[in-house]
Amino acid sequence: MKNNAPSAPSEPAAAAPSARCPVCGEYVGPARRCARCGATLDVRMSLRVFRWAAVGLATVGLGLLFLAARYREIPRLAVGDIERTMNFAYVRMAGVAADDARAFRRGDRIESLRFTLRDDTGEIVVRAYGDRAREIADLGRAPRAGDRVEVAGTLSIADEGVSLRLQSAEQLRVERVEIPLVPLAEIGAGDTERAVRIAGEVVAVQAPRAESRAPWVVDVRDESGSGRLVFFSRVHEELPDPSALARGARFEARVKVSTYRGEVQLQLESGGHWRWLSRQEYDALRAGGSPPPTPAETPPPAAAAPSTLPLTALRDVLPTRTGEIFRVRGRIESLQPPRPGSTAPWQALLREDEAAIRLVYWSDVAERLTPEATPAAGLRFEAEGRLESYRGALQLRILRARDLRRLPEAATDRAEAPAP
Repeated sequence: MKNNAPSAPSEPAAAAPSARCPVCGEYVGPARRCARCGATLDVRMSLRVFRWAAVGLATVGLGLLFLAARYREIPRLAVGDIERTMNFAYVRMAGVAADDARAFRRGDRIESLRFTLRDDTGEIVVRAYGDRAREIADLGRAPRAGDRVEVAGTLSIADEGVSLRLQSAEQLRVERVEIPLVPLAEIGAGDTERAVRIAGEVVAVQAPRAESRAPWVVDVRDESGSGRLVFFSRVHEELPDPSALARGARFEARVKVSTYRGEVQLQLESGGHWRWLSRQEYDALRAGGSPPPTPAETPPPAAAAPSTLPLTALRDVLPTRTGEIFRVRGRIESLQPPRPGSTAPWQALLREDEAAIRLVYWSDVAERLTPEATPAAGLRFEAEGRLESYRGALQLRILRARDLRRLPEAATDRAEAPAP
């Protein structure tokens, strides 16, 4: 006959010591304290050690993985080696800019930037959007046709084609390559979209009407022929000395060939692509040389037009006004140049009474500053720039060399009172 009587509970000693309480014999599993008698189970101490050891090893492993990803060199890839399985891969590419970088704007604000990168195996479109595009433009790193370029970014592979999306302006390195001088008579419709370098003399200047969106039209000539050069008001403001644009002025410029209503025209896309020439420089350039200008022949720069921005006290430059343009005054307390070979900006601390703000500007601005307009500790300056926040601190970004002006010691640092 089968015995259906329940079996008696096993003795505490018969169970494994790691699973039962040594005091009352209750099954405790991995618990640290017995639920029946409340005894502390010191035998589980080794399990806690293994737990903490596992956490420590996992933390160290994650740290090593982070360091490996942070400091690992980005793989370099040729255009012809791109495959569809590489979509969203972060790669590094090098080559030559096949065209001038083109900025797409909404009003005066740059929304995106694109250029074509060419190597021995093919071409790829490089794009930058938003803040990255604006930073590239502000740093003066937008490639021009013929420049040697190294860039890192994310591949985007779609049915429409392959492109590289730039994730950081610091990952774009540009080595400028000067293009040869081209006589005006040799430029024709077949050169459309080509970037060329010209040198000549201004024949006539036609300014746009007030409130008009039409461009400036400048007729130019050299020994070989003549041409028509156009640019918009934004570019006119960027010229090294806009007031010098008059009949008889000699210049050198990098322009893009385009056509309008069947006629060839030369488009100036940036004031930084324009340089005024003295008679000696112009003659030497046409002869194939480029000696330094003779001070006696170089006309002195015209005085900068007074700013129309109201003067703002530094104490009134607040974080809530980030993105606005300010004109401020004060005394340079310290100046920090970038390290040699670095892409960091120049930094100057401007102080007015108890308030201070950091002025930042890059090499493209520093190279255009005259010795009298170069900031130095102890000097009084007026500055115009866009208010930004970088790593939690306010800074004023200087975009043009003429926006930094040294003040005589007799000038007042106070903001002008608002007009009644």
